[in-house]
Amino acid sequence: LTEMLTADAETGMKLVDYFERNLRESKYGWVATTKHPSVADFLVASYMQMLPQLVKGLEDLTKYPQIVAHIDKVVRLEGYTYLNE
Repeated sequence: LTEMLTADAETGMKLVDYFERNLRESKYGWVATTKHPSVADFLVASYMQMLPQLVKGLEDLTKYPQIVAHIDKVVRLEGYTYLNE
């Protein structure tokens, strides 16, 4: 995923759009559309936190409110550790 995002900004933008839409349409607000967070939520939130550093044009994630809310929700979960820590 990291290689894809850094290699191709257009693909990175499509991926962000996909997750923004996925989260907006999710009944429970999780990536896997489950009642509780899954491993996918931790992985996606971690990568989404790094997007401003990886993809030109994504320096400001506030254009993606679902992604920002998802990151905030995941980082508040017990046991979460940011990838760079």
